[in-house]
Amino acid sequence: MSVPPVPQHPAVAFSADAHFSVPLGIAVLSLLESAHPDTIYDVYILDGGVTDRVRRGIEDLKQRFEFRVTWLDVRSELLDLPAGGRFTAATYYRFLLPDLLPNEVKRVLYLDADVLVCDDLTELFAMDLEGCPLAAPVWQLVGRYRDTFEPLMQSFHERLEVPRDGLPYHFAQMLMDLDAMRREGWHRKLVDCARTADPAVLAWADQDVMNKVLRGRMKVMPYRYVAIPLFAEDAEQGEAACVPPFVYSAEELREAYWNPAIVHYAATKPNILKGSLDRYDEMFFAAWRRSPWAGCVPYVPVRMMELGRRHPLLARALMCIPRLFVRCPRILRGYGALLQALAPGSRKD
Repeated sequence: MSVPPVPQHPAVAFSADAHFSVPLGIAVLSLLESAHPDTIYDVYILDGGVTDRVRRGIEDLKQRFEFRVTWLDVRSELLDLPAGGRFTAATYYRFLLPDLLPNEVKRVLYLDADVLVCDDLTELFAMDLEGCPLAAPVWQLVGRYRDTFEPLMQSFHERLEVPRDGLPYHFAQMLMDLDAMRREGWHRKLVDCARTADPAVLAWADQDVMNKVLRGRMKVMPYRYVAIPLFAEDAEQGEAACVPPFVYSAEELREAYWNPAIVHYAATKPNILKGSLDRYDEMFFAAWRRSPWAGCVPYVPVRMMELGRRHPLLARALMCIPRLFVRCPRILRGYGALLQALAPGSRKD
């Protein structure tokens, strides 16, 4: 199987709604800052309600970087698919890429908005997919987190009624062969599966659907394109183990965390009420401070989001301090310490 040449304008797609608007802006900025001088990206944004401030800021980046951006309004799409809690319709927007992108776009790299790009990504576009419609990372569980996550990883076979002969992939990063997706109708099969599935069995929504429909038809993406800070400490200490069969070596994991191409802030987000707790937080906050959105709260702390679902007015009141003093880290950390004392939680919540 011949590997296609790297496109002149590599296509990178993001998906975001209002809640992930600022992370989206920071992700796009990091993509452009990390590009080689001769790399000109075509950026496609699946727009589920990105704020005007972030949209204008991304457009203004054209004054500093050479790139193209296309906004694809998907707010009215896929509203009938299972959603709730932390999963919204935006979870499924990536399914639409083969239909929404121009036919001349043969490959696209999809990235969730909660990433930081640290290197030029054109090399990934030359990956040999060996006839598969996409490449994605395999879930890598390390050290202390195996007990927490492995049962859920292993349960998808029973929940989705598929044989135990496939790897558990996740899809925050995907290299899609759009011609293959279109030719074989995989994107429509994904939508149909999500539409007809029992919501009670979709623990991870889009990821469960993609693991079921595309089982056996995916290539493994190198881990340096998916370094997850949550697992970094254990991986760097060599305490790595993947859900069997083993895919990534301990050496590849350590190298990925020391020299990541993409950092994915899955599960835990940089928290302005805590400040930088590790070097991955430092990388994110440095990019945030360089961005046009340094006056915006990048991520609403997880516990406040959960509180907002139960008590919206209280959560809105508690967020007044972070929004007023977003440029005053000492005040924010003091406020965070006070909230932690009143309602203890995890280290990064």
